[in-house]
Amino acid sequence: DYDYDIKIAKAPSNVTCELFNGKGKTATFSPPNIAVVCTPKYYNITGTVSGLVAAGLVVANGNDRIEIPANATTFTMTRNGTDGKQLAGANSGQVGDGYTYSLAVLTQPATGTCSIANPVGRMGPADVTNVAITCN
Repeated sequence: DYDYDIKIAKAPSNVTCELFNGKGKTATFSPPNIAVVCTPKYYNITGTVSGLVAAGLVVANGNDRIEIPANATTFTMTRNGTDGKQLAGANSGQVGDGYTYSLAVLTQPATGTCSIANPVGRMGPADVTNVAITCN
C-alpha cells in the first residue's frame, strides 16, 4: 500500500482552487479520483446613472441583464442580483477575473435614450467602477 497526501501549493491569484480526494491510501502507483477544480474569482460591474426619468432601461452584458429603475443614480450588476431588477431567466452580472465584459443598452427607457461610457473591458482583480450611463 502507498499513502498519498497531495496539497495545492499555490493557486493563481485570479482563481479559487479546491482539491478533491487528495489524501488516501492506494495499492497502485496511480491514486484514483484525484481532481483539482478551479473557478474564477468574480467581481461586480458598477457605475453611475444620470438623467434616467422613466422605467424600462435594460442593460445587458451578454446573457446577463438588469432593468435599472427610473431615477436611479447608480447600478450594480452582482452575482446575486442588483439594485436594479434582475430580469426573469437572466443571470446576474458578475464577471470572472481575466474575462471580458461588454455592456450594451438592450432596451431604451419609455422616454428618452441612454448611452454607456466605458462599456467594454477586461475584468481585473476588483470591481469595475468607471461605467457611466447617461440618459436624455
